[in-house]
Amino acid sequence: MTHPALDDFVLMHCHCTYHAQGSQGSEQEKLDYALSNKRRVIRLVLHWALLYGDHLQEEEASLAFLEEFYVTVSDDSRLISALKEDLPELEKIVKHNSDDAKSSQKKHKVLLRQFSMGDERLQKRQPIRSNDEILFKVYCSDHTYTTIRVPVAAPVREVIAAAADKLGSAEDLLLVSLSSAGDKVVLKPNDVSVFSTLGINGRLFVCPRNQLDSLTALPEQEGPTAASFGTFELMSSKDLAYQMTVYDWELFHCVHEVSRTLPAEGSGCDRCATFYSRTLCSSVGEVCSSFPFCQHELVYHTFGRQTFRKTTANLDLFLRRFNEVQLWVITEVCLCNQLGKRVQLLKKFIKIAAHCKEYKNLNSFFAIIMGMSNPAVSRLSQTWEKLPSKFKKFYGEFESLMDPSRNHRAYRLTVAKLDPPIIPFMPLLIKDMTFTHEGNKTFIDNMVNFEKMRMIANTVRIVRYCRSQPFSPDPSLANKNHQDVRSYVRQLSVIDNQRTLSQLSHKLEPRRT
Repeated sequence: MTHPALDDFVLMHCHCTYHAQGSQGSEQEKLDYALSNKRRVIRLVLHWALLYGDHLQEEEASLAFLEEFYVTVSDDSRLISALKEDLPELEKIVKHNSDDAKSSQKKHKVLLRQFSMGDERLQKRQPIRSNDEILFKVYCSDHTYTTIRVPVAAPVREVIAAAADKLGSAEDLLLVSLSSAGDKVVLKPNDVSVFSTLGINGRLFVCPRNQLDSLTALPEQEGPTAASFGTFELMSSKDLAYQMTVYDWELFHCVHEVSRTLPAEGSGCDRCATFYSRTLCSSVGEVCSSFPFCQHELVYHTFGRQTFRKTTANLDLFLRRFNEVQLWVITEVCLCNQLGKRVQLLKKFIKIAAHCKEYKNLNSFFAIIMGMSNPAVSRLSQTWEKLPSKFKKFYGEFESLMDPSRNHRAYRLTVAKLDPPIIPFMPLLIKDMTFTHEGNKTFIDNMVNFEKMRMIANTVRIVRYCRSQPFSPDPSLANKNHQDVRSYVRQLSVIDNQRTLSQLSHKLEPRRT
């Protein structure tokens, strides 16, 4: 069992001073200090390698460090025999990662298609890695498009270059994120992994600067024009919740326990007697160039992916799922023209939410309840008035769990009583980490603020706890053939324009004068 302090340390950064020597005491005391220090560093490296596992193979610098560290310890063991007992385990880890890395290099990179659409959603989700490639449509101002193939973590300048090459354009182009509402964001050249950070119905456009104002959303970005309640009305609420939970667990389980990055050239310290020095900085990647930087995707997301030029695509897609389910609820209600059907729809969503809670899928549970509390839905007083009191009571109880007072105490107490596996309310974990990061300095008097690192590691540990047990299929549902339900929950079609949803809501029930 690893000591929590060491776990915090490795989760956030390493600060290995393997060659440090004692400056005071007798020669024997200095030798004892050196041996103790070396064994502490060996223990730290072994724990680091165990924690990050096969992810180490993605970075050549990780393998180079392990091999160099093993050689150094091996050399030292000739002079300090006490180190020999640590060599077998270190050698085993080096050999495992080196052999597996050579094997994986022979395999082709995984080719992904657009995250937001396609039959790929029907396949079991697999973790996305930084060296995977993606086929993606990039649109022009006339709504034609070109399909480019680039690494998932490609910076914007590389995406623009690929698009310009396919279009045969010599102009200076901009890459623009365009929402269904027509909102434009010109992406910066150093922005990375922009594919997974688009809104639900967002699209990427490339154009010269003089065409920026003329960009308009594609018709397909508007979303559906008719409700799909007729499709899922006859589906069992429990089946729907179960298939939603299976999909959410796949997405959640894909979020990397770790993600690595190397600093920008020139940002490291001089190579000295320190194998790995410095630590995380939100503005500059101050990491020794001889060693990779290790991060959980949550940490990486909080401190800024742009700093280290890597992807957090798995986390992005899991967060996107929360928004998708929330918008699904709002979309279905606002597209349902019949009052009686809307009442049935509210009942259906409350039942699905109850089953999600039963399956400990708190992410979709809260997404559904927050969708129902959206102004476009909550203002439909005629609909809510006809909802049976039993369902109003259930909804009230569910809504109380979203109470933000006392730092979301109601939710935190509920989670504390649950055993894993749990799919947590991920936006709150993101909020916790952002609050900790922005409210505390990373360095104090040029020293690492370990209290800040401990607080962030505590949140990371919550994610680890939630996934500490495998998801067990419901025996009563696992063997049933529910391909229609499975397909439906993985390909939700939504309107993500709040203005449009509000207009639809007012058409259903005009404001009373």
